[in-house]
Amino acid sequence: MLNVNVLVTFLLYAAIIVIPSLTYYCVMDIAFNNLKSSGILDLKDWNYVKGGKLYRWPDATYRYLKKINWYENFLLKTKEVAPHIYQLPNIVFVSPSANKGRIEEKLYDLFPKKIDFILMDYSRNIDGKANTKSNGKFTYLEGSFDGNSLKANLAKVDIRFADIIMDIRGCIWYSTDKKDRTGEGITRVFKEYHRSLNMGGIIIIDAVKLRSKTITRNQIFYKCLNLVLGFQEVSTYQKIERFLENDFINKHFHKEIVGEGSNCLATFKKIS
Repeated sequence: MLNVNVLVTFLLYAAIIVIPSLTYYCVMDIAFNNLKSSGILDLKDWNYVKGGKLYRWPDATYRYLKKINWYENFLLKTKEVAPHIYQLPNIVFVSPSANKGRIEEKLYDLFPKKIDFILMDYSRNIDGKANTKSNGKFTYLEGSFDGNSLKANLAKVDIRFADIIMDIRGCIWYSTDKKDRTGEGITRVFKEYHRSLNMGGIIIIDAVKLRSKTITRNQIFYKCLNLVLGFQEVSTYQKIERFLENDFINKHFHKEIVGEGSNCLATFKKIS
């Protein structure tokens, strides 16, 4: 009898919450794709306007990363892998794909105040993004900035080189897809970041290893319940790993994997 009650409860839950939620998500996704393809909604903005499929994601991710102590781990691991950077009198930390900037704002609270945070994003209109701070140590640039032109973007604010470039599911992530056979987009971004870094500077990307069924589970819980159990997409490292045996990357960067589980990061130190 108990098993029957559990089954009935589950079916009612599915009928009342899960199925309508998934239907709503699918309809909204199709609608926004149509708007994007027709040019009615700007490609830079469509994911992040209210109702867009990524509108709530930055805030939900922020809470998840806080729960797993990702921010403290990030600071600890970057200090371990790049102690030479933290000995500098002044450090430039750049996030080319900052979105709302909540991750960067939390890191700003934790990091030494000799670090200048420079945030930018390709999307122009992002609701609720972090505000530039009056002390000049945390600046979110207004407008649309393509990570593929990072060197020129930094020149606009009189910065010649960065010491740390953090690209968490950002420009590098978007530089390739499943159909990619050459990895040219990845090489292009790494070349641009190489031009933008001081010698010994590092690129930091997310590197958690996720199975497809785990991603599917995480997507269902987020889309139906706004509950984040983990990341919804493969990490940047997973996405680009097959292209990392690359002459340019191997020649100019030293790669290192640090951290474990959801706190796993990949760093690329500029060596030449």
